[in-house]
Amino acid sequence: MISEIQIDTLISKNKNCILVVGGEPVITNYTVTFCQNYFQQKDFGIEAITINSTTKAGDLEPIFSDGSLFSNNNLYKITISKGRISEDVKKLITQSIISKLEDFYVISVESDSKDFKKTSWYKNLQKLSAITEANEPNSIEIIKLIKVRAQLHELDLNEEAINLIAEFTEGNLLAAENEIIKLSLLHQGSKINAANISKLLSNSAKYDGFKLLEFTLKGEINNTYKAIKCLEEEGMEPLMINGLYAWIFRAVANIKISNNGQYTQNDFLKLRIFGPSQTLVINCVNNLSDKQIEASLRKIKDIDLICKGLLPGNPWLELNRFVIGLARILYKTKV
Repeated sequence: MISEIQIDTLISKNKNCILVVGGEPVITNYTVTFCQNYFQQKDFGIEAITINSTTKAGDLEPIFSDGSLFSNNNLYKITISKGRISEDVKKLITQSIISKLEDFYVISVESDSKDFKKTSWYKNLQKLSAITEANEPNSIEIIKLIKVRAQLHELDLNEEAINLIAEFTEGNLLAAENEIIKLSLLHQGSKINAANISKLLSNSAKYDGFKLLEFTLKGEINNTYKAIKCLEEEGMEPLMINGLYAWIFRAVANIKISNNGQYTQNDFLKLRIFGPSQTLVINCVNNLSDKQIEASLRKIKDIDLICKGLLPGNPWLELNRFVIGLARILYKTKV
């Protein structure tokens, strides 16, 4: 994420442009907004420009002319839409960046970053700019970004809550940002845990997805049945419930199959498993066979595809069968 120090350092090196490539909306919007707030404090004028395949150099020349009557310097917020941009427009923007060092430019590119980076224009801009990558984050990056966004929204999330947001939103930063905003409106100033998040997503006072997971993995058949029926009736998204089981069973498989059932506290930290969830994982590791764990992972994957419309079937029916069947297996291990 961009900072004041990075901007000051860039300016000290006689560079006056930040180029945002990748198109991921949260990172892009944050970078552009941060720059706008930073330069507004320095009394810069703000010029917002959207450039597409129909834009002509003549349309832009008045905008890039020397400052306004009310401001000595300008911040140019330039959005490059998908599609072919004329060479004259590219040349005009590049020359403006070079010739107007007293101004600042933040250029966000909506086209695919791999294709854009192959262009000669990117290579020219790269020499004049700091590059900010705005790509969809991987599984490690999403955790870090959720922490950053939570802090910006003054939200205190514990580690398990952060992990669950990543699972619920399937690594999509925009979806995670929306959930963080909801939580900040309801819980700002208080510590947020996994149960808080499950209740928010299920709108249930009696049951939530996390409680259902606990009933299932403790082999409590009757409670599992009651909880999943309640959540189905209340309209909770089956994809979100399935995401909880995916999170737990990835850890179970890692310990049981990859580590031959051996685990340390550090293993749990790496797998993003905290607090009471560790007990649930250990119970599965101790009481499920390798084949049962592998079958569970396959079933979770199938339910995920059904929820997304990529496989035929009823997600609630399959989810019911899965959690009740799993609860029965784990109940038998207690008898």
